[in-house]
Amino acid sequence: MKPAPPDFPPGLPQKPVTMTDIARHLGVSQSTVSRALHNDPRVTDEKRKQILNAARELNFQPNPMATALSIQRHVQGKPTFHATLAWLNAYPDPKKLRGYRHFDLCWKGATETARRLGFHLEEFVLNEKTSLRRLEHILHARGIAGVMIVPQGLSVIDWERIDWSKFSVVRLGRSAGTPQFHCIQSDQYYSGVLATHRMRESGYRRIGLVSPLDPFHYFVGGYLSTAARLPKSHRVPPLFFVEPLPGDWQRILDRWIRQHKPDAILTGYPQLPDTLATLGYRVPADLGLAALNIYDCPIDAGIDQLPEEIGYAAIQFLTSLINVNERGIPGTPREVLIKGKWHDGKLLPRLSGKAKSGER
Repeated sequence: MKPAPPDFPPGLPQKPVTMTDIARHLGVSQSTVSRALHNDPRVTDEKRKQILNAARELNFQPNPMATALSIQRHVQGKPTFHATLAWLNAYPDPKKLRGYRHFDLCWKGATETARRLGFHLEEFVLNEKTSLRRLEHILHARGIAGVMIVPQGLSVIDWERIDWSKFSVVRLGRSAGTPQFHCIQSDQYYSGVLATHRMRESGYRRIGLVSPLDPFHYFVGGYLSTAARLPKSHRVPPLFFVEPLPGDWQRILDRWIRQHKPDAILTGYPQLPDTLATLGYRVPADLGLAALNIYDCPIDAGIDQLPEEIGYAAIQFLTSLINVNERGIPGTPREVLIKGKWHDGKLLPRLSGKAKSGER
């Protein structure tokens, strides 16, 4: 039996249903209704479901202006604590994950944004001592409202073994392939296009790509789509390696350079400058270098993927899911792509006059 709508004076249009109406209908306090609608862990699952069902039946619609004012108060003043959010770290060596500056900046952007919105972001480590079932129990017992799955490197994790219906979830990056959660990620395709264009603007013509052969490495698509529109004399076939790098990869790299004669290389390998020096190439005199990600890399020219912005966007997205009570595996996963910026550097100096590879 559906609950009766709240009584309003006859002859007047019905006012929007408020949290006070829901509280009066169920015989609970308004603060309990507010907490349930915001997934506050202080409200039991049974009570939360009861309140959410009543809100649906009464056609409750959140007031967008009140929500905006609440967010503004959190940003401008001292935020009220709502709940804890989980940063799930399943990296092969969990301590190394935030040793990478890129991921540490993601963490920084995420924790600061969570704090401003009244949440606390806490790291939970998945390793040989913590099974997926144990992790799920810990998250539920702690009243975790939302979960962020961060890149897991070469770890193979069967995330589908967790009952995600209890949590709002987002992923940082695409390495956790299944289940298909909402994803916040750098726009790698755009970065591949941007890097190639900026390298050409600096006077380089035969730009080669040295990259891992990775199905989630979308930089390749941006690079290839740009290369397809270039004169044939400017096209260089990319060089791919399967991770981990083979023992003879330096020999393969040297042969590729000698055969295709690139005047600049775009790469995601931080060891490339030392390897090229070992092979006898002078950077940037013989070859210019640019990085797909300038963090954790000795190559100073290339793409700044703006990792703090990625962390910021991830928390914004996650808290929005919590606020509308969206939990579990989404029927239609969405992606938020953060466009990176180009960063000039000494290893890719601007060429003056005639380009290294001849006519521009």
